[in-house]
Amino acid sequence: MLARRDYAKRELAGRLTERGFAAEAAAGAVAMLEDERLVNDGRYVEAAVASRIARGQGPRRIALELRRLGLDGPLVDQAVDAGAPDWARRALELKERRFGRAVPADRHERARQARFLLYRGYTLEHVRAALGGRAADLDDVDLDDPEPRDEA
Repeated sequence: MLARRDYAKRELAGRLTERGFAAEAAAGAVAMLEDERLVNDGRYVEAAVASRIARGQGPRRIALELRRLGLDGPLVDQAVDAGAPDWARRALELKERRFGRAVPADRHERARQARFLLYRGYTLEHVRAALGGRAADLDDVDLDDPEPRDEA
């Protein structure tokens, strides 16, 4: 399994037990692999952060996904901070790739673009920076409403 990609210790132990190995044997094998530096949570987290940044994910989503895999919170936070590009710039690049360079013309389009960036894991500050001059208008936009309606 390690020939294909890195695994977190917990993930590898889980896969071994799924394949029929006893939990104690899986834990022992993972510990041995860790001693031989073939399994390293720090290396796994760094690679996972870089991969997710390349896919356009923001810091909140990256940290949440890695914590769900059972990785240590401080290790995840350190990797997200160390690998942290300018998150606002990344959000802007993602917004431009998805929606174009134009500033959203109305509040419905701003809300749609903001929801997209928030879902990708960017903070509200990053979203405001990415949406540019009209970002202050996000205060009156319902970001939870997936289908904003025209007000009559």
